This record gives sequence, C-alpha cells and structure tokens, in this order.
Amino acid sequence: MPHIAIYGREQHLSSIQDELYECVRSSMEDAWGVREEDQIQRFIKLKDEDFRFKGAYSGKLTYIEILMLEGRDAELKKKFIRTLYARVAERCGIDGQDLEIMMHETQRASCGFGGRPADEIG
Repeated sequence: MPHIAIYGREQHLSSIQDELYECVRSSMEDAWGVREEDQIQRFIKLKDEDFRFKGAYSGKLTYIEILMLEGRDAELKKKFIRTLYARVAERCGIDGQDLEIMMHETQRASCGFGGRPADEIG
C-alpha cells in the first residue's frame, strides 16, 4: 500500500490537484497494478515562504514522495517514473524540470496494516 505525499506551492497545487491525483493513481495502477483503493495520497500545499528553491525551477515545482514496501525491481520503478512524467506533463502542464519524484522503500517488518505487522500479512 504505497503512501504518496505531494508537495507544492498552495496556489499551483490547488489548481491541478484533481488532475495530479489521477496522474499518480493511474500511473501506479498501470506500472505496478496498485488499485486506487490501495493508494493513499496526501497533498501538502505550502505557502511561498515555506517552499523555497532557486535555480532552474519555476513556481510549478512539484515534489512527489512515495513510501512503499520493498520488493519492486528497478525496471518497474523506472516504468512508473517514465509514465508519471509523461502524464503530468500532458495533463498538468508541468515539465520534467519542475517535477521531482523520490521513492523510499521500507521492510515489511517495519510497518503495520490492519492491526498487524505487514510481514505477517499474506
């Protein structure tokens, strides 16, 4: 059950939230087979003064952080990343320079779902 946190400037993120939700949801389903009911997405809308950056980024900078159980091979991760970049560019108008994706994997014994340690769930 991947947990997704999406960070961005409040005004920009609010204007694309529904489209971005669908981009992440469908990319995860198509690349990994993770159903919508098994995904949790959180949108963290930051004021300009709380989301600071310089350089080549624009005001559309969006940061997607995914916490997931270990086990997906590198090619599946790359498939998800490529799919998500393409969909976000097409549907949300954010190019690759303004989208960052970070995946963090955790061991099954290090988390729990439904009142049980994840490594004890079938």
